[in-house]
Amino acid sequence: FWIQNGHGQFGGGILVSNSVGPVLMYNYITNNTAFKPEGSTTGGYGGGIDCRYNSYAEVMNNTITGNFAEAAGGGVHVGPGSSCLIQNNRIIGNRTIGEAGGGIYCFDNTTAWIINNEIIDNIAETACGGGIWLWHSPEGVVEGNFIIGNVSIPTMPGGSDGRGGGIGMLRASTLIRNNLICGNKATQGGGIWIQYEGSSKVVNNTIVGNTADLEGAGIEVAYDVCSPIINNIVANNGPGGGIYVKPSGPCPSEPNLIANDVWNNEDGNYLGDINDPTGTGGNISADPCFINAGYWDANSTPEDPNDDYWVQGDYHIGYLSPCRDSGSSDSAETDIDSDPRPHFATFDIGAYELQIYDLAANGSVDFADLLLLAEYWLEEGPSLPADLDNNNIVDFRDFALLASDWRE
Repeated sequence: FWIQNGHGQFGGGILVSNSVGPVLMYNYITNNTAFKPEGSTTGGYGGGIDCRYNSYAEVMNNTITGNFAEAAGGGVHVGPGSSCLIQNNRIIGNRTIGEAGGGIYCFDNTTAWIINNEIIDNIAETACGGGIWLWHSPEGVVEGNFIIGNVSIPTMPGGSDGRGGGIGMLRASTLIRNNLICGNKATQGGGIWIQYEGSSKVVNNTIVGNTADLEGAGIEVAYDVCSPIINNIVANNGPGGGIYVKPSGPCPSEPNLIANDVWNNEDGNYLGDINDPTGTGGNISADPCFINAGYWDANSTPEDPNDDYWVQGDYHIGYLSPCRDSGSSDSAETDIDSDPRPHFATFDIGAYELQIYDLAANGSVDFADLLLLAEYWLEEGPSLPADLDNNNIVDFRDFALLASDWRE
């Protein structure tokens, strides 16, 4: 079905209220508006879909694009006491100018399972959570999503909003796992923002190319946050640094950092009220060796960063990546591609688990890899780049392993 050009106080396109069981599938939901009527103190939630008042709905395989919410949840709003499975959707180019959530907004004892979606180019204007905003969500999961190019814009320069370009969380305990979070913008927390008593677990994400006007281009935690941050790649983020812990007086944040690769972030890898943990707890700082890293294009106006746009890359890692076999066992059973973990000796860092013997890091096993194998042929010693079976010699067993992945 095409659901378009609708207007409503709650749910511009679709409203699910006091209802358990609706399944919304294979719809194209576009150009709908949730508004606050003149003189009313409420309304404007869920430009595309609003699920509220102790409801449960499944939202799957839809395209939700170009919708607008005056209050919150440009694409989807999950409201008081409700639960929602949001899976395999394309949530693109939605907008809000109110509280939060350009793409998705979950608020007030809600549980959302946000799985395998494309959440791209959504805007929280004068609000927080460009892609996703979770407020008082005690459970749920954000897993396997492509969260790209979302923006959270403050009311005024230096304002308290504009937090969480990709994902923002306030008093949430959500599992954030196996996501690609890149090219998002915010004032604080370009990739991820975690605030106030948060115990969300952040595991096996690839967080790259995000920017923040103030701090925390990759991840920012603030005010009594003790979230485990495990097996993530936080690299090549722009102004604001890699991981920022906001100094917060009597309520300090103490995130538990384990086996992360935090590398090459502008302004520094670790900033604020945190010591650099590189070399402890399995944390490293090294080039993750992406197949093809994305970048910000200046759009022929290098003097004006406001019109820059993100060019997406390929964030699979190569065989020689330091992230291969360097992760903690506290990981998912599969990666963002649904490939099994671990594939080699142990778990990889980041959203992608390496599946092939790609020595040249060009995305396939081909003659470039064979040439590298030949370069080390019959050499002996530890940690040889072409020693695929880790027996301290490059020989026919390594050739057989390479051949098993040929042209994969």
